[in-house]
Amino acid sequence: DRNGSMTNELRTIELLRSAYMSAKTYLQMREDGLKFTYQRMASDSKQVPPVDVVSVDETGRFWHTSPLSKQEGGANCHQLLKSIHQFKQKYCDKNVPCLIRGLEKSHFKDISSQWRKSSIRQIEMYSEPARGVISDACNSNAAPSANSQTIVNTEWFSTFVGDDSMVPVRINNNQPGRGSNLDDDGRAQECETMEMKLSEWIDECRDHEEQFHASGRSGERRPRDNIGYLKDWHLVNFLSQRNESLPSWPLYTTPSFFQRDLLNDFLWRYSDGGDYKFVYWGPSGSATTLHSDVLHSYSWSYNVVGMKKWIFHIPELQRDNDDDDGRGEHYNSKQFEVIQNTGETMFVPATWKHEVFNLLETISINHNWITAANVDLSWQCLLT
Repeated sequence: DRNGSMTNELRTIELLRSAYMSAKTYLQMREDGLKFTYQRMASDSKQVPPVDVVSVDETGRFWHTSPLSKQEGGANCHQLLKSIHQFKQKYCDKNVPCLIRGLEKSHFKDISSQWRKSSIRQIEMYSEPARGVISDACNSNAAPSANSQTIVNTEWFSTFVGDDSMVPVRINNNQPGRGSNLDDDGRAQECETMEMKLSEWIDECRDHEEQFHASGRSGERRPRDNIGYLKDWHLVNFLSQRNESLPSWPLYTTPSFFQRDLLNDFLWRYSDGGDYKFVYWGPSGSATTLHSDVLHSYSWSYNVVGMKKWIFHIPELQRDNDDDDGRGEHYNSKQFEVIQNTGETMFVPATWKHEVFNLLETISINHNWITAANVDLSWQCLLT
């Protein structure tokens, strides 16, 4: 009837108003996060990356944090543990990156024990300190150091995935760097994809690593062209169909910090098994060129084995000028590097462009996800 129709219209209007106000609030929080990032860059004379190290307790639900500039010297080692809600407010809502330690003791314990094995090879440290390398000082949940003798347990993959299983290996012929391999909106374009048997990929990685280390390039920080990279591999989805044969299932659980996932929950309910949950496996020297993540989503990446160098490009941010001349001012776009070691998790904010280099053979778990805090950005992405 007429009254019922008016009630529904009022409800719709109220929902739209509420969504608009929420988007406006999150927009302001993202601007605050960017301003704080630029202020940290400007105030730190040692050029330490403006990224917090988040140390998680053994339950994977409580944490404390300190900036990279205070990792050395014992500052902020003993802080009150904070909640998941506080994590989301500080990093997700404000849309700023952080490096997380300790999740291998909780959510990634099983997958870490199964996908790693010890190596007799001595992994060399860099001859010069890399900008953004994080000290393990005062951190009881620190990941293994850069010279940890841990490599990929390829026997696990041969046994439980199958040597004849086909895997998507990407070949990127562009040199990583600003402006390469991007579409007009700054999003990553697809690389050339080659399907090969898993056994062939394992052999290729083994041969590459032997040549790489024999040539004395161990720990080399420069990207290299034409290296295969097994990426966007829906391995967990594949294994879910044969989980009865696995030593344990699930292999891992999504950390509570990254839950309330609108994207993958929607796909699980309404698609034919599609998801944005991937495994990345790349040899030393492989890389992902400059890009921002799909659908302006958040992403997280857990290093099961290996070491990555991340180069984050801080988005530009306009600010109002106190002078009423209508010109305003801009924060200049800057970039910084962070080294991610075995057992560490990187939180990547929505719309932040970044490059990723594998300094050692690396295998990681990667999820893209969307929440109420960035769904407005995803909507804008779909409209463009």
